[in-house]
Amino acid sequence: MNKRAMTVSTVLLGAVMLGGCSGEPAAGPSATPDASTPTPTPTAVASEEGAIAAANDTAQEFFRIWDEVTLSEDPTDVSPLEEVARDAAIDTVQNIQNSEAEAGYTVVEGGTTWSLLDGQSFASSSTFGGEEVPFGAVTLVGCADYSDTVAKDAAGKEVPPLGPWKDQLTLAYWPDEERWYVTAFDTLQDESDECAG
Repeated sequence: MNKRAMTVSTVLLGAVMLGGCSGEPAAGPSATPDASTPTPTPTAVASEEGAIAAANDTAQEFFRIWDEVTLSEDPTDVSPLEEVARDAAIDTVQNIQNSEAEAGYTVVEGGTTWSLLDGQSFASSSTFGGEEVPFGAVTLVGCADYSDTVAKDAAGKEVPPLGPWKDQLTLAYWPDEERWYVTAFDTLQDESDECAG
């Protein structure tokens, strides 16, 4: 995953992550308003602040599971992430994991620390099954710190981590499951000065 500081793969991973990763859930919520006036669907959150907090809990879990996948015997098997992610988010992680495996990079220890940047995240309503979901779509903007991550290249040489990275996660609330899913993951800035301090 991009959390390893692989100078060689930074450009490739950036292109993979920024290309085609902004899709909406295929069968889930959509931020696109319906032509009819939808009936509001009750959710577990009643405010923008509550939605951001609940979505951020899912984002923390997303990075925790991604770390487990990366440290596993088969870091290209991203299926454990289906517990908290769908759609373009899964595709992005799969592409990153495949690229690093093909380049011979292996993460041997460490993990990700995720924190929100003040005032940059927001929530809006979405639709699910033709019904409005107040605060059902959340965009989180924050910093992914990979400084504790240790990776080795194909020759077994340790590669120092890059970062922290400024990332954006898009999440949607599935009312039928009463849970949030990460639906897109994008890196906004590699080695972000905004995240460094």
